Amino acid sequence: MNPDAQLSISPLPVSLPDGWNDGTTGAELIFLGRVRHSENHQPISGISYSCYDAMALPELQRIHLAVTSSLGPHRVVIHHRTGLVPNGEPSLLIACASRHSPAAFSLVSEYLRLIKSSLPIWKSPVFTNA
Repeated sequence: MNPDAQLSISPLPVSLPDGWNDGTTGAELIFLGRVRHSENHQPISGISYSCYDAMALPELQRIHLAVTSSLGPHRVVIHHRTGLVPNGEPSLLIACASRHSPAAFSLVSEYLRLIKSSLPIWKSPVFTNA
């Protein structure tokens, strides 16, 4: 199964896609990465995310294949915002569903690690005193 992956300048969805729970999974875990009010102890108004569009979705597919290979079959939805995300708003949603809860926690953790290390998205804090 391919992940439902999206890069968007709009706010993240408040609901998961139709058919998300197909009856085969017993655990669902949703992670929201939210922009903090400060970066390195300095106040910010938000974070500007830029992305290499031509590589981002193929890289998410590669990440999905790697996670599936190491942790087994599962369902996943990933949304990452681009552009300016004001502080207090979420910039990343990772939702994973698996047969059991320990696997769901491992899945979200591994997706987050790989997204941070290899997805071609860069962040630049917008400082309030700049």
